[in-house]
Amino acid sequence: MADHEGDEALSVYREAIQHEPENVQAHYHLGLALQEQGDVEGAIGAFREAVRLNPKHARAHYHLGLALKAKREAKAAIDAFREALRYYAKDAEAYYHLGHTLVVYEQDWQGGIAAFREALRLNPSDARVHVHLGQALWRTAASTADLQAPIAAYREALQLDPDDVVTRNNLGLLLVEMGDLEGALTTYREAIRRDPTCAPAHHNLSLALKAIGEVEEALAAYREALRLNPERAGQDNNLGLFLLETDNGQPCVTTYREESRLAPHHAGAAYLRGRALEAQGYLASAIDAFREALWLDPTHIGARRHLGTALQASGDVDKAVDVYRAALRLMKAEQADVLVHLGYALSAKGEVEAAIAAYREAYRLDAAAYRSMTGEHAEVLVRLGDALATRGKIEEALWAYREVNRLDPTKLPPGALKELLDLRRANG
Repeated sequence: MADHEGDEALSVYREAIQHEPENVQAHYHLGLALQEQGDVEGAIGAFREAVRLNPKHARAHYHLGLALKAKREAKAAIDAFREALRYYAKDAEAYYHLGHTLVVYEQDWQGGIAAFREALRLNPSDARVHVHLGQALWRTAASTADLQAPIAAYREALQLDPDDVVTRNNLGLLLVEMGDLEGALTTYREAIRRDPTCAPAHHNLSLALKAIGEVEEALAAYREALRLNPERAGQDNNLGLFLLETDNGQPCVTTYREESRLAPHHAGAAYLRGRALEAQGYLASAIDAFREALWLDPTHIGARRHLGTALQASGDVDKAVDVYRAALRLMKAEQADVLVHLGYALSAKGEVEAAIAAYREAYRLDAAAYRSMTGEHAEVLVRLGDALATRGKIEEALWAYREVNRLDPTKLPPGALKELLDLRRANG
């Protein structure tokens, strides 16, 4: 409705409520008007008042669920949809939104599947529900035999909405997983026929063509995918890497140069261009490409490792050694960071001994990397130190507090380190 019509409706319903505060329909329609204007909080309040006055008002429960879902209050939304269905069990839309909320926000796949099936029992012609049922069935498939169910759901959706190229592309992925490459090729090509701008379909077509050895067609499909979606360049270079591995070197170099042109700031494209050049023996150019990749992403382990091999192959062994050592330091630093976060999680669970072990292993792996950490890790160590102190593990608690004092002294509670030192002296 137009803004002035919406404001007028709000005034009418509010005036009705003023004269008759227990007018259920006035509260309900006020909620609808507020919902339409985007006032989700106001709509929730109105719908809740409506169901308070009439707990059997199925539509108010349903719209309350929609408003709560919009706020991502999943559990409350699920309760509202279930209340709506309790009082009107033939509401296909309520079953759909119940299933969607269960799947998206609660990862309750079986509950979602059951709700979607009920929605389709009531309204078999809703393509959207077939799609979501297919997604949930795919997610729960434990073997290729179980993939027949999501395939059937997707095909039913496409019967109802043939132009849904996203679902058609996903059907192709399922067919690949089933081993039906010919079916996948047909599906991707049909998606492209219906929407030539669907970059994922071109990309997946290229991978399927690659799998059956149709290299030239695969290259053409891959290049079209990159043309349509340049941002993907450097993120997924499966086809170029395939060409590299089949010794079709020159097209591979050309492919990676094109990817670098389309997405000049992706380290992955520079890295794989370097791989192609290295394979052909153009070591100086490969070294430049690997260095470019590391300039764009200093954490790229593959680029660092192959820079070392290219340097070594070119006779610059000293620089190769330096590069390999830098790669090892980087790997240790990454592992140490993971261990620190593991310690954080373990301490949050109250598993103090396991958290201590994680922090110590991080320190052992790369003390330099560990010493550079601040902020949240200092806060974790405060809690760790507190827990150790309460258990009487004074020396370990002192270690934690001293680390906090070094990392970020502002995180340490005033006097905490002194109190612990005094306690140690008192205990002899």
